[in-house]
Amino acid sequence: MERSEPYATNHRDFLSSVDDAPDGAWRDLARVWFEAGGTIGSLPDYADFDILRMPARHWANVCLTKLVGAGRREFRVVMIGSAIEAHNGFYGNNRPMRALPLKNPDVMRREFAWSLRHGGPVLSEGPYIGAVDYVRSVRRLITPYRISAREYAFIFYAYFEPYPEKRPRL
Repeated sequence: MERSEPYATNHRDFLSSVDDAPDGAWRDLARVWFEAGGTIGSLPDYADFDILRMPARHWANVCLTKLVGAGRREFRVVMIGSAIEAHNGFYGNNRPMRALPLKNPDVMRREFAWSLRHGGPVLSEGPYIGAVDYVRSVRRLITPYRISAREYAFIFYAYFEPYPEKRPRL
């Protein structure tokens, strides 16, 4: 995939089964989505999703965002994990996405839209544009759910890939 803008996605995979997801958190979240009744083209109901089915070690890298409203709809970040907050450099829980100090808010809106068009989970990777200098890229798995006929939710897992030479010492 060619990059056409500074913050374009470098790579995108559409998952059609749990087996399409890489091992680890990616597969764990994909499993939750498919076990909640999701199939490609048919999103599971929001009430059937239970983040507690995903191992707790992944929760710091998980975010729940909703697309709500009629007419002028907006994305609202409901819950954002502590690892995502640390890499973004701001607190984001229970806020409209437009109110967050994102360097490029279109990135997540675009990836959410891809998951709805695909009708299922989307694994994507793109350049990191957050608050720390040791991260090279961010890889995310976005899983869409249906709240109602006009409202959707997205659970995503984000992994921040460091530059090998800038990896922080812990």
